This record gives sequence, structure tokens and C-alpha cells, in this order.
Amino acid sequence: MPAGGFDVVIMNPPFSNNQDRSAKFSPQDRKAMQQRELAIADKVQQWDGDLIRKSISTNAIGSYFPAIADRLLADKRGATIAAVLPIASCTGAGSANWRRYLAERF
Repeated sequence: MPAGGFDVVIMNPPFSNNQDRSAKFSPQDRKAMQQRELAIADKVQQWDGDLIRKSISTNAIGSYFPAIADRLLADKRGATIAAVLPIASCTGAGSANWRRYLAERF
């Protein structure tokens, strides 16, 4: 994954859980997707340590997106992240750590 270089990052991450999202794929393809997503989670956690570790969920790939977007931005002070978010991510108890990550980083 590239580090820096973009002025704007626009995201529309999937917000369904991994089991529902991958139900249309074969068991072999689901396993490969899950292994890739776990590898991405490991990489993301290396960038942000404890703060992101508490906010991402391996059951929801969309929770990885803020850290990935942050990594892609060229200049943290003048760059923009735009994301489509469901209302539950703004109010739900399960998203509290994710909101904390956004508040502390942005």
C-alpha cells in the first residue's frame, strides 16, 4: 500500500459483517478473502498500534478504512477524507472505539 501522495481520499466501505458480505462466494474463496483481510488488519495495526487495534474489527472490513485513508494522505494538515457512514457508526456502542480513533486522529 502506498504511503502518502493523495490530497483527498473518498471511501464507501462495506458495513455489513464479513459473513453476510461473503456468503455469495465459495468456501475456498471466503477463506482466501478472510486471510487477506487478516493480513491487511495486521498491516494496519503496525501503522497505528493500540489506537487502531481497539477500533478495527475483523468482522467488519469497513473499520479498517480510516487508518488506510490516513496512510494514503499526502499532508495530514491540509488533506481531506470523505466517507459514507451508516448512522449506526455515529451512534452505536459497538462503534465507540472507531469514533474515538477518528476524533483523536482527525
